[in-house]
Amino acid sequence: MPIWLQRYLGIPDTTRGEGTAWRILWEAPWPSWIPDWLGGVVAILIGVGLIGILRRDSRNHSRKKQILLIALRCVAYGLVLFALFQPVLSVNRTVKPIIVILADTSESMSLSDEYDSREETRMKETLAALGISEFTRSNLAKSLLLKENASFLKELLASYKIRVYAFDEEIRQIGQADSSTGKDWDQLLSAIEGLPANGEQTLPGPSVMSLLEQMKGTPPAALILLSDGIATGDERGKTGNLSEAVSALRNQRASLWPAGIGTARATKDVELSDVQRPETAFLGDPVVFECFLTTIGFEQQTTQIRVILERSEEVLISETITLPEKPGTAPYRLEWQPDRTGELGLRIEVVPVTGESDLDNNALIRSVYVRDQPLKTLLVESAPRYEYRYLKEFLERESGVELHTVLFEGDVRQALQDRSGQALAGRFPIRREQILSYDTIVIGDVNPEDLGPGALGLLREYVEKEGKSLILIAGPRYNPQAYGATPLGDLLPVILDREEFLWPRRWTSEGFHPHPTIAGLQGTPAFQWGISGPELSQLWENLPPWYRMYPWPRLKSGAISWLSVSFPHETERPDLPLIAEQRFGSGKVLFHASDELWRLRFLVGDRYYGKYWLQTFRYLTRTPSNERGIELTTDRRMYRQGEPVNVRLRIPRPQETTQARVTITGTRSFEQQLAPSPDHPELFLGALESLPLGNYRVEYLLPGDAVRVSREFRINSARREMTDRNLNRKELEQAAKDSGGQYFSIAEAEQIPRLLPPGQKILLESLNPLPLWNRWELFVLILTLLTVEWILRKRMQLL
Repeated sequence: MPIWLQRYLGIPDTTRGEGTAWRILWEAPWPSWIPDWLGGVVAILIGVGLIGILRRDSRNHSRKKQILLIALRCVAYGLVLFALFQPVLSVNRTVKPIIVILADTSESMSLSDEYDSREETRMKETLAALGISEFTRSNLAKSLLLKENASFLKELLASYKIRVYAFDEEIRQIGQADSSTGKDWDQLLSAIEGLPANGEQTLPGPSVMSLLEQMKGTPPAALILLSDGIATGDERGKTGNLSEAVSALRNQRASLWPAGIGTARATKDVELSDVQRPETAFLGDPVVFECFLTTIGFEQQTTQIRVILERSEEVLISETITLPEKPGTAPYRLEWQPDRTGELGLRIEVVPVTGESDLDNNALIRSVYVRDQPLKTLLVESAPRYEYRYLKEFLERESGVELHTVLFEGDVRQALQDRSGQALAGRFPIRREQILSYDTIVIGDVNPEDLGPGALGLLREYVEKEGKSLILIAGPRYNPQAYGATPLGDLLPVILDREEFLWPRRWTSEGFHPHPTIAGLQGTPAFQWGISGPELSQLWENLPPWYRMYPWPRLKSGAISWLSVSFPHETERPDLPLIAEQRFGSGKVLFHASDELWRLRFLVGDRYYGKYWLQTFRYLTRTPSNERGIELTTDRRMYRQGEPVNVRLRIPRPQETTQARVTITGTRSFEQQLAPSPDHPELFLGALESLPLGNYRVEYLLPGDAVRVSREFRINSARREMTDRNLNRKELEQAAKDSGGQYFSIAEAEQIPRLLPPGQKILLESLNPLPLWNRWELFVLILTLLTVEWILRKRMQLL
């Protein structure tokens, strides 16, 4: 409605961005029982009759005069009918329809892509004009909104109100402006320029549904989506794709107009995702590094993997490799023969390949403790059951292990002939220096009375104060149920509560398949067998089943499970721990709730069985155990971003002035003071929080000494955010089509403001209806028409 007409009718003026919508309402002058169509027919017949009468009366005059008289009478008749219908003017105050711009701020938007050379040159010139140097997806989205003095946004403002939101795992509004000038406008442009690209998850579908829920009273006319279309899914198992929001868009009559950022060609990258190696090695024995490379976008290109001694930058190994034909993770094996002893800090790195998008993930830090003496191990058992036999035979063959055995129910003469039994002649050591000389002691199903109270006390001291490791293998007679009231009862990772004990289970037909836990896979090297991911899970399913276990289902506080078994038909029962670890004092205790680990040897020999035991012994041995016995550990090797890293430092016989200050180096470098443990004066504890993605090393240097210990760990990204890096164009196109919108590439997105639907204006206020039938202007007009007609008829001598 024109402004002058609004003012003439007394309708209040609108403010900036507002408008009016009006319509005429009427009520039929005839009774309600008469149909509207019948009333209309009667009105038309009356009008036709009037025209017929006027034509008959003026038939002697010219045709022009006849038409003039008929027109005057018909207009007057129409105005009378208009008044009889009692029309009123309904006026509503409205605002422009809303257009929402959704900008993806997830981590995948930090990637760079390869475009057509001409197109890429134009994009980079646009970014350079805005003062942006990094050619990332996020910056391309910003350039669309900000280039040419924000012409894209200004073109939208001519016909719409705009709202800008950022989303990754959740949605949030950034700024608000209804015009292209003023403080709000400047704040909006500044907020767009500062948009990050660090979200751990991308949930475009739920984000759109959350937005529509927030705007339920004033739904948007359309949504402009700036994204690569990647969805990571959520904890409830939903994909998070845009397809989940299509029905909600239809219900709100809002169309989706995505601008796809990225390419269908994978971002090129080579990532050294993991390195598995023994934490303890022996002088002269080969050390195997299992390197896992994740490649995207490179096909059979060559590069090098190198192992470098950090302090001197000496290259220990350098091997040329060929990257796999298809994207994915592939293992590469390197061997090194140590020629020096001590704890060695090593950097394993992949030489960057031309065109890589991320060079920060090409290296990992690992340490190896090289010793010139074999691991000294004591294996104690009552009867020669299968687990004892297989473990004894395996360890006797290992050059890096010095094995002593004690078999209480065996033949003493046989023990004297047995190489591993000759040293102790079938007797358990009772002197303190004898017990403390072993790196690891393995106790099977042994009666604690055979060991003696003195030996039990020494074993407790062996673990608690000397920082050594004890392995307990459960059995049907004594272990662990007979140890609850002994000095070793506190060392056990499981709670020895008779009500909690599950009687030994044996499946004679099907058996059961155990599975490593996350803590067992990430926190220990025990199951690092050169296999990772789904292949490792499938391996455990294909291995021979186990049939016997002695489960104590509840772990003590602080104990962790390495291996567990679940009950598919007993969903309420928690997983039972089969292998559990507990740190006690300065040392570690490992408990096996089954004596059937030997079944790992079926058809494959020591391929898995041997790796488990050797890597477990090396893990439990004081790997950074310099002569001073200082030990630095973290609870795991791999963490997800946001999880705290728990650091544990053991300093034997600390002084009151001892400062447990550690140095953290990596993506973020700093120092942190560890707090003394209230229970154990030798222990110092601390938590590292809010670390960004990357590889880290935590290191402790004893003040005034050359003793240095370290531990490496890694902060990983979310589950899938950086795994699938390609533009999901198919998903964006389908969602746009199903919602009534249209898909554009980022290079074509400038057209969107000109092609958007007009949208429905949003009602702000309904003003009081304005009657039109009783206005004086109407009656003056009717009277004027009748007067003019009377004068003409008088002059034409028709009266």
